[in-house]
Amino acid sequence: MRAGICKLTGQHGIFLKSHIIPAALTRKDKSAPFIEAGNGRPPKRTWNSWFDSELVIQRGEKILTEFDTWAIANMRRAKLVWSGWGESTVLEPSMDFSATHQLLEEHDNHLGVHSIQGIDTARLRLFLLSLLWRAAVTKRPEFEEIKLPAGDEQQLRRMLLEGTAEPADFYPITLTQLSTLGPHHNQTPIYRDYHFGPDAERGLPPAKTYRFYFDGLIAIVFLPGYSPDLYEGISAIAVGGKPDRLDVVTVPFEHSFQHENMGKVVLEAHTNWPEKSERLNMAGGNRA
Repeated sequence: MRAGICKLTGQHGIFLKSHIIPAALTRKDKSAPFIEAGNGRPPKRTWNSWFDSELVIQRGEKILTEFDTWAIANMRRAKLVWSGWGESTVLEPSMDFSATHQLLEEHDNHLGVHSIQGIDTARLRLFLLSLLWRAAVTKRPEFEEIKLPAGDEQQLRRMLLEGTAEPADFYPITLTQLSTLGPHHNQTPIYRDYHFGPDAERGLPPAKTYRFYFDGLIAIVFLPGYSPDLYEGISAIAVGGKPDRLDVVTVPFEHSFQHENMGKVVLEAHTNWPEKSERLNMAGGNRA
């Protein structure tokens, strides 16, 4: 146990082990190890999800735990994550995606919308922003793609301490949900370009996003520099855009970017480290 300055509260104290993404959303079976692969690294076994032992002290961990505990319970209740589905393997969308198809680069007939009433969307946004902040300030190499300006890190920190989800256009977030049950796996956040219809038509560059994945749910975080048209377009489905209603885009796992990306990770491991991959049985669950 080491002492130091808490990155969240700014106070001095004893550091606690703190998960970057809550363990409840990254753990399938405590009796079996993870297989970690991707990002150009050889696959390996690991028995825990990603945590940081020099991130927060007790008061900071209490704040993060309150975000996590509320979010896990409410996301499961709303069937936003696979662990809230019970015995079901398919989530039927509550409405068709045709009215909002222009919001995504992937407009096909596989998309739907899961509409959720009575959820505190501002509180959910704070939880998601806390994941962004944790990923940005940790020194763990698995999160090295997540980099924010120092001033933005400090603003996020203040928002978490004060419990305010405003301003809504500061790192806006939309959600995409995998509507069919796929292999249980984890993935560290990654950078991805996002092609928004009107911007693409005008020849503007894609928006920059970070993509967070956990338990069948993807949070897409839009980085500063996106066009006004993009924010106007996504505001209807942005987390916190409506105080007690959340519209989540759904896509079957087999038609998702998540499925495609997972296949690339497995292929990379089998191609570059075939013997090690075979020993670890990469098909049994992977994380990038």
